[in-house]
Amino acid sequence: MRYYVVALDNNTFIGLEISDYLSDDYDAMVKRTRDYLLGNINKPSSGIRFRGVARKMDYEVKKLYTEWFKEMNISGNAIPYNLSEKSFSGARGLFLMGVIMLFTPIILLISEFKRMRSRKKAKFYITKAGKTNEVKYFWDNIL
Repeated sequence: MRYYVVALDNNTFIGLEISDYLSDDYDAMVKRTRDYLLGNINKPSSGIRFRGVARKMDYEVKKLYTEWFKEMNISGNAIPYNLSEKSFSGARGLFLMGVIMLFTPIILLISEFKRMRSRKKAKFYITKAGKTNEVKYFWDNIL
């Protein structure tokens, strides 16, 4: 995981927690923002769309967060929460598992029904007094 600090306004800051695979995009955004703040560019060319949830910082992250503010000599309202990217992979997995669990028995029932219909029924014969007759019902055997 990578951590960033985001200014919500001139005096309020919040942490941002990003997966490593997205860090190149966010590092580029940090560079564009730095260039803007230093006056090297008029305004950053693009932003990053973010969808996530706010989670309370754990002890270690909060410690790093407060140390960073001290090192950077920034005073302000540092909110002790991280905006964490919202991951839908778990939800998708559960949804797919639910779909599979729902349709697997239905498919098995249909295939079993088709198999039973296509199966030829066994014919039984009984011979009495030299005459062979097909047994159609169980009670035919008794008569």
